[in-house]
Amino acid sequence: MKSKYETMKVIYYRSKLDWYWAPVFVAFWFLLFYIVVISSFNNFPENVAIAEEMNNTDRFIGERAENVLMRLSKIGPKVVGSPANEQSAVQFLLNELSKIREDARHDIYIIQEDVQIASGNYVLWEMVNIYQSIQNVVVKVTPRNSESSSSLLLNSHYDTVPGSSGAGDSGLMIAVMLETLRVITKRETILKHSIIFLFNGAEENPLQGSHAFITQHEWAANVK
Repeated sequence: MKSKYETMKVIYYRSKLDWYWAPVFVAFWFLLFYIVVISSFNNFPENVAIAEEMNNTDRFIGERAENVLMRLSKIGPKVVGSPANEQSAVQFLLNELSKIREDARHDIYIIQEDVQIASGNYVLWEMVNIYQSIQNVVVKVTPRNSESSSSLLLNSHYDTVPGSSGAGDSGLMIAVMLETLRVITKRETILKHSIIFLFNGAEENPLQGSHAFITQHEWAANVK
């Protein structure tokens, strides 16, 4: 009678594919990469430079978003509680929002801005998470004369893990949100609902910034 170890060893070797299946395995992943990644890359919208903005006033300016990302990344790691997170990053966002408000269509939109400082606690994965005095930068764009009480929430975080400037996680989304906000507030097309842009300062510590907004901010009541 075979031992348990021997039985598992037989099952293991039977489950292994023979070496000649390796080209099929590689070809499958290459085909998947070609179908998904290459096709998506070729269908990205054309990048618009700042020099072309005069003829594309209602377009997403990729070069500006890239510049915003580079300047945000140069702040360095933005760990919750650090001066880079609590002061530099917040001031950076406020400066960018000030530029956006200067060029916005105030005759069409009401633009409200708030820096939320919140403390709270919640249970996640059977663990108690406690946060104190974290900061969220929140912007609400509301069409004038709108009768809708609903709002769409766009949310990303600007804090990072230690040792990372956070360009990919999630500085890229911060830059995209800022440029999207700029485009929306310059367009003549009137929105049906309000849009809330939440730049939250504590997402790497699980969901603290989002929790603070959803549970404590007055604008969260009608978020969809």
